[in-house]
Amino acid sequence: MENEEESKSQVQNTEENLSGQTLHSKIRFRVFFIMVCANALLNYDTGVIPASLDHLDIGSKLSHSEQAAIGSLVYVGICTSSLIVSIVFQRFSASKVLITMLILNSIFCLLFSFSYNVYFMYLTRFGMGFTQAFCVIYAPVWTNEFAPCDTCTRWMGILQCAVPLGVVFGYGIASLFNSLDIIFLDWRFAIQLQAVLEIPLILSLKVIDKSYIDIINPQDLVSSGEKSPRGNEVRIDVISLTHFSVFWDQMKMLFKNSIFVFLTLSLCCMFFVVSGIQYWITQYCIKVLHAKKILVVIGFVIISTTAPILGVLTGGWVADYYGGYKGKNILTAMRICLTFGLLAFMSAIPSCFVQTVVVEIFLLWLLLFFGGCIVPAATGIIVNSVPKEFQSSSSSVSQLMFNFGGFFLSPLMSAAIMDLFTDEIDALTWGFRFTLSVSFLSLIFITLAFSVILKGEIQYEVQFENSDIIEDNSLENLQEIIRRVKPIAIS
Repeated sequence: MENEEESKSQVQNTEENLSGQTLHSKIRFRVFFIMVCANALLNYDTGVIPASLDHLDIGSKLSHSEQAAIGSLVYVGICTSSLIVSIVFQRFSASKVLITMLILNSIFCLLFSFSYNVYFMYLTRFGMGFTQAFCVIYAPVWTNEFAPCDTCTRWMGILQCAVPLGVVFGYGIASLFNSLDIIFLDWRFAIQLQAVLEIPLILSLKVIDKSYIDIINPQDLVSSGEKSPRGNEVRIDVISLTHFSVFWDQMKMLFKNSIFVFLTLSLCCMFFVVSGIQYWITQYCIKVLHAKKILVVIGFVIISTTAPILGVLTGGWVADYYGGYKGKNILTAMRICLTFGLLAFMSAIPSCFVQTVVVEIFLLWLLLFFGGCIVPAATGIIVNSVPKEFQSSSSSVSQLMFNFGGFFLSPLMSAAIMDLFTDEIDALTWGFRFTLSVSFLSLIFITLAFSVILKGEIQYEVQFENSDIIEDNSLENLQEIIRRVKPIAIS
């Protein structure tokens, strides 16, 4: 009898544990769904602004530089808030931080939608970027910690795909509202819609127990240059002001690494081109190529949703097919990057001169596709070209350069070119050509990185051939030699 009661008790406990695990899984999936929706919604305005450049009326016509600043200042906000993200999450509950920042983001969206002063628009756009960074930075960290082991990569991929989908959703909604010619249905209402849609996310985070949202111990959350006192580190790839001196020392070491510098600059130039195309393509196609708005909208959606994603998948598959990017395969991976970089540049050249919108969209699709093909191998080489203790710092510096040198500067620099012309068509033509021409710089930096790696391999082979006795320890990984190659001066 006692054995039967014990067995029944064990079965009951097992069932309770299984039901508890199922409940935990459902709640965590719910949190993940909220993170995905938040990531998409926080990038929604990035699509609204390019679709509404001709409709940003504040009583007077905005110059191209003013239009560009409205889009670019979001990235200044992101870069600024990234300096304090780790400090905030270490001292406050992540659940409360995310809820607070979503509320503030919703308020800034509403203030921006009611703005009729360009400087107040600048301030609110900065605020939108500052507040969105907390969720955008924390979401991958949470996913990496709490996603099921067998679906972690899938969850991370879904989270990343939410960004372009949010941009396309915002672009489509704004284009629809701007074309209806109905009072109150315009870009302002599209931004107000973003503020309203954030409310369900805020309420959902509020009702979920914070233990499902917070990292188990906030002290384990560290940024570049920091270490957890407990030894269990959950790393956020941002720069922390509290350990800036340590980070600065690591950054000086990173900039002695030619591979890191050249490939990071190459990707930065690529994101410069992507951002410029995304920002000016609507005005360029309508005013210069005289295309219909509906055709431009369809083209934008096709380019944004298919070209970069298919490019990244194709580039990853090609790199894996030829052995990946580690060890001796690093030279092959660089050849792949160089080939795709050349194809991207060859697509950019005719894009500057064609006069047919369908051909233009096709060439831009090829440009973004081949650009996307570069990302997997180049990113892998960047990560593996620095010592492990510097990898978090390298990621932080890379993200800062991408946000500032790519996404922030692209609209502003192309707008500065446009403001040199009095004729609108000439302005858009040369501004767009300038944006596309930066793809040549990306190719140059890839070539420089390739030359450094090639030089490193030649040194390795000479050392190997001249050695009479070769011990196992002398057969170092090629990447270790590349790390010691002296920097090449760019003349």
